[in-house]
Amino acid sequence: MPTRALQPMLDDLANGIPFMGIEGFRPAFFDSLDGLFAHLPTDATWLVLDPMATAERLAAEWDRLAGATRGRRPRSCPPCRPAATSSPPPRCSAP
Repeated sequence: MPTRALQPMLDDLANGIPFMGIEGFRPAFFDSLDGLFAHLPTDATWLVLDPMATAERLAAEWDRLAGATRGRRPRSCPPCRPAATSSPPPRCSAP
């Protein structure tokens, strides 16, 4: 990131002002990051109002992510297409 763009972001951060792209800094603020399923009861019930549309949107998003990362060095875990099951996706185990 160019230095000119970094200083305003750091100023906003110091003043508690959220800015576009701040989610990329999450690992700097937390010792570990958990997925959604870590915060829910193991017997939580999910209601999917439109299963076909949800499956299509999920497939399109995984395809978009896979295309966006193709040819890049993976940071931790490459996107993978999770199986459509009632259980949460497996945790990522980076090498």
